[in-house]
Amino acid sequence: MSINSRNTTLNGDVQITVCKDVEEYEEAPHHPVSGSTLTLAGGPTKEFIYFPVPPYLRHSPGEDIHFSLGTVCLLSFCTIFLVANLAYAQPLLIQISRTFGVSLDKVSQIPTTIEAGYATGIILLSPLGDTIRRRQLSLILIFISASLTVGLALTHSFVIFRIIAFLMGMSTVSPQIIITLARDHAHPSRKAMFYSIILSGYLSGILAARLISGAIAQSVNWRFVFYFSFAMQYTILVLLYFTLPDIPEKNKHLGYREIVWTMAKHAVTEPVVVQSELISMALGIAVSAYAVTLTFLLGKAPYNFSTLKIGLFGLTDLTGIFLSPFAGYFVDHISPWAALLISCTALALFETIEVATGGKILAALIVRCIGIDILRQLQYVALSAYIYTVSVGHASRLNALLVLSYYLGQIVGTVAGTKIFVARGARAAAILGLACYLAQIIVVFVRRPRKK
Repeated sequence: MSINSRNTTLNGDVQITVCKDVEEYEEAPHHPVSGSTLTLAGGPTKEFIYFPVPPYLRHSPGEDIHFSLGTVCLLSFCTIFLVANLAYAQPLLIQISRTFGVSLDKVSQIPTTIEAGYATGIILLSPLGDTIRRRQLSLILIFISASLTVGLALTHSFVIFRIIAFLMGMSTVSPQIIITLARDHAHPSRKAMFYSIILSGYLSGILAARLISGAIAQSVNWRFVFYFSFAMQYTILVLLYFTLPDIPEKNKHLGYREIVWTMAKHAVTEPVVVQSELISMALGIAVSAYAVTLTFLLGKAPYNFSTLKIGLFGLTDLTGIFLSPFAGYFVDHISPWAALLISCTALALFETIEVATGGKILAALIVRCIGIDILRQLQYVALSAYIYTVSVGHASRLNALLVLSYYLGQIVGTVAGTKIFVARGARAAAILGLACYLAQIIVVFVRRPRKK
C-alpha cells in the first residue's frame, strides 16, 4: 500500500511529492559524520563547515522535487544580475582607458578577456554540476565572482584589472548551473518552458547591464558600477541561501577527470551531441554576424542613426525575451526535433527579407530583427531539449558543450560578418546568415528521430 502526499514546502515555492510504502517504511536512523557536519537521511545539515542548511531546504529520501513557476521566476531574476557581470564593462571602455592611461586598442581587450574567462569557466567549472551538489557550487561561485568584482572597483593597475576580469568571467558560470538545476527539477510537461524563463533572464542580464552601466557612469565614477555589481551579487547570494533547495549530487562516484573525459567524448562521438553542436555553432555565427552588421548598417546612409538611436533599436530584443516562455511552452508540446526544423526554416525565411531588400527598407529591417530575436529563442530552447535526450545525468556537461559551441560560433560570426559587410555590404552579410540557416536544415535532416 502506498500513500502519495503533495505538500508545498521549501519556502512556499517548491512542490514536493513524497511517495512512501506504509508497510515497509521505517524511519531512517540519524548518524553523525566526522567533522562538524551532521548528515541526516539524504543530506547534510551544514555547508561550508559552519553554515547550516535551512531545514526546509534539506533533502530527504523519497522526495521528488519539482520546482514551481514562482521558484523559476525567482531564479530568472537572480540570473539577470549574475550574468550582467559579463557586460558591465562594455559601455565603460572610454572612461576606463582614461583612468588607466591606456589606448582604446588596449582597453578594447577587456570584453575579450572577460569572455575568455567565461569560456574557460564553461569548460572547467560548469561540468562540476554533474558531480557536486549544485546548491553549494552555485553559492561558492557567486561568492567568488562578487568578491572579485570589488577588486575591479579598487585596483589602480590595468594589468591587475585584466587578470581580475578574467577570473571574474571564469567564475560567472553560476547561471549555467542554475539553468540545468531548474530544468532537471521541472515537471516533465514544463521543462522547456522553465528553461526558457531562465534563459530570458540570462538574455535580459546582458541588456540590463549595458543600461545600468551607462546610467551609473554618466552620473558618478565608473568604479561605482562594480560596487553596484558587488552589492547585487551579495544580495542574490543571501537570497539563494534561503531559497535554493539542497539536492543531492547526481554522479557522486565520478571524479573530475572522468567528468571532463566524458564531456570530451560526447563532443565528438555522440551523434545527437555533434548534431546539436553544429546547429548551435551555425546559430552563433548567424546571430553574431547579424548583430554586428546591424550596428554598421544603421550608422550609415540611408539611416545615419545616432549612437542613442542605434542603442534604442536594440530594444527589439525585448520582444524575443518576453516571448521566450511561450517558445518553451511550444517546445514542451511537440518533439524537440520538430521545433528545431521549424525554427531553422523560419529563420531562413526572415533572413531572406534582408537578402531581398539589402537593408534599405526600415520596416523590413524591423520585421527581420523581431523575427530573428523570437526564433533564435525558440531554436535554443529546442536545442537544449534535444541534447538533453542523450542523458539526464550529464546535463551540466551537455549544457557546457551547447554553450561553448554557440560561443565559438559568435567569435567566427563577429569576424566574418564584419569583413563581409565592409567588403560587400549588407546583402552579402545577410547571405552569410541565410547560408548558416540552410546548413542547419541539412544538419537537422541528417539525423531524424527514430520511429518507435
